[in-house]
Amino acid sequence: MRREVLAEREKRRAERAAAAAAAAASEAAIDADLSHPACAAIDAAIARLAAIPDRAVVVGAAATLARVVANVATAPEDARYRRLRLANEKIAAATTRADGGVALLEALGFVAIEEPESGDAFLALPESVRDVAPFQVAIRRFVSAGLLSRAAASALTTPKPPPRADPTKPPSNGRETRVFLPAVTCAAAVTELPDEYFKRDASEIQAEFKAAAERRENAGALMTKAWREKNMNKNGDDDDDDKADARPVTVRVRVPDGCVLEGKFMPREPIAVVREWVSGALREHFRAFALRCVLYAGPHTTALAW
Repeated sequence: MRREVLAEREKRRAERAAAAAAAAASEAAIDADLSHPACAAIDAAIARLAAIPDRAVVVGAAATLARVVANVATAPEDARYRRLRLANEKIAAATTRADGGVALLEALGFVAIEEPESGDAFLALPESVRDVAPFQVAIRRFVSAGLLSRAAASALTTPKPPPRADPTKPPSNGRETRVFLPAVTCAAAVTELPDEYFKRDASEIQAEFKAAAERRENAGALMTKAWREKNMNKNGDDDDDDKADARPVTVRVRVPDGCVLEGKFMPREPIAVVREWVSGALREHFRAFALRCVLYAGPHTTALAW
């Protein structure tokens, strides 16, 4: 227990040192921003925005503009972030109805355009503008002006994680279907494994007993609720189910002639999808067949038929 407390103290000390180093680096970056060609125009636009008497307007416009700037800074190739419709209520409140909003975006390279057919007005970033440095400068100048906190700026500029896979839909990479042909003498087609093959040996039982003892010891230690939840998150005990749902599983089907059909499926896809996949792989699709699935879990086996 004492060792864990000391380790936690060292971790907190390292986090404070890292935060201080990050703050120093941020100050150095802000000083370097002053030499950027677009910095003067960015500062002038932010000053006009900050001078608006209505503080609620300033806060709302700054939040929207910071989001627009951060989107381009983190994903400059995404066309969604390079075109802003001025008819949008939030965009209009931060640009045409907030002094300095349009000037800030124009300083970053946005230009006003109008669609000839619909007559809608946009602020668009030309394809020739690919440098994200001015957008990064704008985020730091927002922080310097007090319109954006460091934590908010860090959250905006942190790359977003990829979306979680839907466990009820096919894997994003496809089935990755493979067929394994049998050898001249296919042992897998004629060999039945005995039940002893699936029983745990002494080393596996000993490892499970040791893991259970460690869990009991950790559960009995005196610790705060926050510390216990933190350790659970660190060990991944509370999100194992979520991770399992996001990973595809491998399904193998052995047909009577000894061939093995292998494919990837998400954990919550219906069994009818497996039947359809097997039917599509058969030479004669109209043939009726039955699936006998054997689930291997620990020392026991369960046979399921569809």
